[in-house]
This record gives sequence, C-alpha cells and structure tokens, in this order.
Amino acid sequence: MKNMRWFLLFLAVVVLFTGCTEKPEPETVTTVVEGRVTYTADWEHNTITDGKYTYNFIITTAQSADTTIEKITVFYPNGASYTQERKYSGDDVGAGFSTGSADYDPERYADGDILIRIVDDRPRPEPEWKINWITVLCGAVVLGLGVLDIVKPGLWWKLRYGLYVQDAEPTEFAIFMSRIGGVICVLVGGFLVLRGLLGGTL
Repeated sequence: MKNMRWFLLFLAVVVLFTGCTEKPEPETVTTVVEGRVTYTADWEHNTITDGKYTYNFIITTAQSADTTIEKITVFYPNGASYTQERKYSGDDVGAGFSTGSADYDPERYADGDILIRIVDDRPRPEPEWKINWITVLCGAVVLGLGVLDIVKPGLWWKLRYGLYVQDAEPTEFAIFMSRIGGVICVLVGGFLVLRGLLGGTL
C-alpha cells in the first residue's frame, strides 16, 4: 500500500508537467480593406501585400520596470522604412511617435500609418480556459492520501506490516515520517487541483 501511495504521487508529478491544455492558434493570414485597397497580411512571414507591392515588417519590444516600449518598423521595396514607437504602462498607451527614412515615399507606396495600423491590429492568441478534470481528479486523490497520512499517520504502516505481525504498532519515527509524506502529498495534491481548475496553465 505504501508503494501504491508513492506511485500515485509520482503519477501526479507526471500530470503536473504534462497536463497543459492546448491554446488556439491565431490566424496566419488575414485580409484588411483600407479605402479602395485590399491588404493581405502574412503573420507567419511578416509581410503585407497590396496587390502590387510587398512590405516586410518587424516588431520589437523592450521591457522596463512598469513600461513596455513597442517598435513596429515597415520596410518598403525601395529600401525605405517607416517606424512607429509607443510606450505602454499596463493597459494605458502613452506617448508615441512615427518617423520615416529619407527615401520614404507614401505617394508611390502604401502609407506607413496604414501599414502600422494593420500590424497593430494583428490577431493575437487567446488562452482557452478549460478545466482539466484528469489533473483535478489526480490532485484530489493525492490530496486525500495526504490528509489521511496526517490524520491517521500509522494507517499505511499497519496496512503494510500489521497483516504479518500480531499487535504491531508503528514507532514514533515511522509516524513522523508518515506525516511528513502526508504534508508533501497535500501540497502537491492541492497544487494539482488548482492547476486543473485553471486548465493546466499554471
């Protein structure tokens, strides 16, 4: 019985590291209509096309204590570039500015602000909250075993040895170690239950 308890604890740890739920992937290609022009954005290859020209873009971020600086740079077929930089503090958008290189030509190519807006509205993955019942059940079993170890610390010992030795009683050390194992089981089991209720995303 004692071996079974440790086997269940081992199984719980395995579930702890493998019980994550899958998250939906964002779209890789989207179409946006601006004015009379239809733009096709390929988010996997970081390109935007307007049917005539293809524009590449990169997104870089820098993180400080409580501020995030995001910079979006669009590259044009003639080698020109257009960059917008903005500061975020939590959900608030702070000051920002846009600059174009010397050879930036919005009359010949797509306007930089339009391309930046398309990039800024890119699809983002959203986590799917779904209870992982296997993880919850496994955690509940381990949690129950831990509580049983703490409340009845000599029970596992008696189930293992009491059938072979008449009037056998566990030593104080055996009871102490059983309670230590119970505390570990309660901690792991409780964490597993919480993990499962949050969809395995902790």
